[in-house]
Amino acid sequence: MSCSGRASGGKGRPLQGARTHIRWLALLALTGWVATDASRADLPFLSEKAVRTEIVGRTLTGYYVDGQPWTETYLPDTGISYQDRLYSWSGTWSFEGSAFCTFYNQRANGGCWLVRKISANCFEFYIASGGLLEEQLPDATRDVGHWTARGWRTDARSTCADWIS
Repeated sequence: MSCSGRASGGKGRPLQGARTHIRWLALLALTGWVATDASRADLPFLSEKAVRTEIVGRTLTGYYVDGQPWTETYLPDTGISYQDRLYSWSGTWSFEGSAFCTFYNQRANGGCWLVRKISANCFEFYIASGGLLEEQLPDATRDVGHWTARGWRTDARSTCADWIS
C-alpha cells in the first residue's frame, strides 16, 4: 500500500493485477455471475409496502429448504390459496410490523415471515416468530442459509437460478 491508500506497483503506479482483478469482479457482478452469502446477508428484509407491491395480488411458486415444491396465491382481499404435493388450503394473510403472516382455515396454526428479495424475481422467506422486527431476531435467524422457503412470481421468469446458493 502506498501512503495514499492505493496499492502501488512502484513509482506510484497502481498494480496491474489488482486493477484487472477488480475489473473482472465488476464484470461478473454486473452479469449476475457473482453472488456471495455475505452479499445476501446485506440485503434488507422487505417492508410491508414492498411486500404488498411485490407479492400481494400475485401467485408465487417455489420450494422449501428441503426441496419440496409449493404454490400460493395472495389475493388483494387478504385471502390466500396454498397448494403443495399433499395439501390444498385456503386462509388469510396479514402483517405484524414488517412480518408477512399466513394462516390457514384447515389448520390451527400458521406463521409470520420476513421476506428478502434476493434478485429481480426471487424471494426468500425467514421465520419471524411473533412478527418480530428484523433487529429483534436472534442472529442465527438472520444468517444466510436459514431461509425456510424460496419463491418467485409466476407472471415472470424466475431469477432464483441466477443466485448461487
